[in-house]
Amino acid sequence: MDQKKVNTLCFECHSRCGVIIDVEDNRMVGIKGDKSHPFSHGFLCPKAKFCNELIYHPDRITTPLVRTGEKGSGEFEKVSWDHALSIIAEKMLQAREDNGPESVVF
Repeated sequence: MDQKKVNTLCFECHSRCGVIIDVEDNRMVGIKGDKSHPFSHGFLCPKAKFCNELIYHPDRITTPLVRTGEKGSGEFEKVSWDHALSIIAEKMLQAREDNGPESVVF
């Protein structure tokens, strides 16, 4: 059994707290706060504590989907990453053209 600890950052919110991930056979099996992190000092919020459940939930979406029915109908089809990114790029360029570059902010 391949076991290791990985020092990284949590990406469940914008804070990017320091975490130590327990990994077995390339699968996350545990998480704890990194006490040496200068911002979080080992603190983990509820999102971080339960991110394992989010990552491995059986209903997690793992491929791009495009809505095929009316909004709210729940009708989607799987598409390639290239197709999904081209749709996003097209909509962002259209938003810039229609409303100015400040209409899209990250």
